[in-house]
Amino acid sequence: MNALKYATFAAGLALAPVDVGGAEPSREMALAAERAVIRIADAIDRAVDAQDWRLARSYFADRVAVDFSSLSGQPPSPPTT
Repeated sequence: MNALKYATFAAGLALAPVDVGGAEPSREMALAAERAVIRIADAIDRAVDAQDWRLARSYFADRVAVDFSSLSGQPPSPPTT
C-alpha cells in the first residue's frame, strides 16, 4: 500500500464511531482525520482532471471486503478483485 492508502485507512479509523465506555476521539483528532480525507479526495479529483489514470487508480485498493452480516445475518462475502 502506498502512503495515501495508509492515510485513508488511518482517517477511516479515526472517523469511525468509538464504543469504549462512551469515549470519543478528541476534536483535534477528528479534524485532522477530516482534513486527511479531504486532501485525498482532492488529490483524486486533481488526478482525474489531469486524466492521469494511473495516479487516480493508485488511490484505490485492489481488493475490497464488504460485510453486511449485521443487516442480513449472512456471513461476510470474501474480498473480490
